[in-house]
Amino acid sequence: MHIVLAYDVTDDRRRTRFFQRLKALLHPVQKSVFEGRLSPAQQPRLKELITSELDLETDQVRVYSLCRTCRDLVKTYGIGPEVPDPDEPIVL
Repeated sequence: MHIVLAYDVTDDRRRTRFFQRLKALLHPVQKSVFEGRLSPAQQPRLKELITSELDLETDQVRVYSLCRTCRDLVKTYGIGPEVPDPDEPIVL
């Protein structure tokens, strides 16, 4: 499943720790936005990361699932990293 994850974490220390741990699962594309593909085995790991690292009384996370058709319609303007598509072959 391809997802876009956006977060707003109020505490600097918690936000930094969450950012560092989230990089193991997804690609950072903006300061508080990550994008990438999660396997079914990784999805519970993401939920555990969110619930264990954040204070859900003061912080917020939004996870948007994108189907293949929707992902193909995403337009990016300006600078920023490209998110690798694991379904595309790598040409060397």
